[in-house]
Amino acid sequence: MERMGTTKADAAAMRSAGRDAAGPRDDLPYLLLGQHIRNYRLQKFDARTGRPWSQEDLAVSIGTDKAHVNRIECGRQLPTVDTLDRVCDALELLWPARRRLLGLAGLLKDLPEPREEDMTKIEGMVARAFVAAAYPACLLDHDERIWDVNTEFATIFLGYGSKDACLEAVRGRFFLELLCDTHPAHAYLRRTVRNFDHLSLRLLAVLRHALQRRPGSSQYQALLNDVLSDLRLCSLWLQISAHLNRSSAPEYLDHQALDMAASPVGPYRAQLWHSTFQADERFRLLHLVPVTDEAQRRFELYGKRRSATLKSPTNAGTLAELAHEPAAYPQGPVSFHVPWASGGVTDVGARILAPLLSRKLGQPVSVINCDQTQSQEAVSRLAALRPDGHHLVFLNEPSIIAATESVATVLAHTARVPELSRFDCVAQHAYDPFCVYVRQESRYGSFKELIRDASNRPGEILVGTSGRGTPAHLAALMVEEAAGVRFNFCHYSGSLEHIARFLSGQTDVAYLGSGVSLPAVQAGEMRALLALTPTRFELMPETATLAEFGFAAHSLASIRRIYLPQGSDPAVRNVLRAVLSDVVASPDHVARMAAVGLVPVPAGFATHPS
Repeated sequence: MERMGTTKADAAAMRSAGRDAAGPRDDLPYLLLGQHIRNYRLQKFDARTGRPWSQEDLAVSIGTDKAHVNRIECGRQLPTVDTLDRVCDALELLWPARRRLLGLAGLLKDLPEPREEDMTKIEGMVARAFVAAAYPACLLDHDERIWDVNTEFATIFLGYGSKDACLEAVRGRFFLELLCDTHPAHAYLRRTVRNFDHLSLRLLAVLRHALQRRPGSSQYQALLNDVLSDLRLCSLWLQISAHLNRSSAPEYLDHQALDMAASPVGPYRAQLWHSTFQADERFRLLHLVPVTDEAQRRFELYGKRRSATLKSPTNAGTLAELAHEPAAYPQGPVSFHVPWASGGVTDVGARILAPLLSRKLGQPVSVINCDQTQSQEAVSRLAALRPDGHHLVFLNEPSIIAATESVATVLAHTARVPELSRFDCVAQHAYDPFCVYVRQESRYGSFKELIRDASNRPGEILVGTSGRGTPAHLAALMVEEAAGVRFNFCHYSGSLEHIARFLSGQTDVAYLGSGVSLPAVQAGEMRALLALTPTRFELMPETATLAEFGFAAHSLASIRRIYLPQGSDPAVRNVLRAVLSDVVASPDHVARMAAVGLVPVPAGFATHPS
């Protein structure tokens, strides 16, 4: 435990001395691995006590000691494959979560080849999704092989006359194989996809990574031979292999835009997503979604005309009649898009809401993560999604009461609100108030002790934030101005790194929302000194507010809202607002959210004006 008055250099030396010399360098991947394990642990509750699992609970389950678990969660020691497997078994993690942990640890195992019974099961589960899909869809496995397509994908994207003819030619083949000049589909794709090289580069990058993992694979070697025999693809392969012209390689492998020069519905621009299918992480649906108004109109008329023709070939009706035919909602699967990596509080909230909304709508609801911190580029991509009601976006805003002058200055220099004009709000999901936290072993027993020390040592207490201008930064500025003290800020690249650095002892104080901290408080890992709420927070009634210490009653919370891309049908928005309002207010949802530190938005909290 550090003494009062210890210098920053002394504190850093003490922290360094306490680290596991045998462990790896304390860098971000290992910190994130530890924090993902911690988040999964805190989502598991002890049936006897009703509290989240503690480090000791996990240690007992995997047959080790609490100190070992603490070193792993703080990023000071890299677990072995066996230890990580035991952790996953103890926390009952499914394959998507296991794959993420193995990847962060650099221990990602080769996925097994799909078995015939796997394919039979998965095809039965996606049959309904294919039939209901409002746009072209294709089933891929982890190795980028095609296993099923719907009629729209066959006729519009691959140029086949029917689904059956398409499957006969492409089933079980690599997607990249279709781009090689040895396959009949390559000419159609080269003629219709304007940014053919961009699509090829994405698939070639996947092939290159696969060969690094399995250099002896006969399937990948045969695919590479096809690529090298194609002059155009060979040129692109040499380009990425030599690390030339990096700017031409896609930065975000799970998303890209495709410009279609010709198709049965005319030229259009499509957003290509590899959305994870809930049934099995080894398989996913590849969607082509028109994004311009004209493309959507043409595609909808094409789909309605085809459907009407199948039902009544002699009396299909005119395009004008079909254009006014009302469409039922929802027509297919619904996706929640979260512009952050999985494991964060917004992602956890979305995954609590998804199955409840799915039961209400009668359609599967999946969660898609951008796996990056929220940025203007990520939000712009989400704003370009098709506004048909099947793509819902989670965005968070700071909600402030009685903002201080310094907070207002920071808000004036952050560009959050302009992006919201590109979305239509359909629901308020959760209220996430900010609190001041210290670790369990901290010398600060109360908020008064923290302020007294900050007054005696201005600029020496190290406070981490999730980034400049984030709610965590704004919360610290509020306390600074209210109490007349000054902290030393360290801005990180997101909430996961912020929490990881704090729990590993690299910062002294953390300003966190209740959604990421309440389970840790219940597990005895950190203590709350102050709640930035107008009155005491209902889930933390023992934590005092600023007003109770005699300071100005500033309040800050993160409001989590659900949006549709702008331009959505008012009828669809009304349906979603009614359904989401019922689901969010349902006792089941409220109870599940309370378990992770979130509650419905209370009256009186509104987004601070720009």
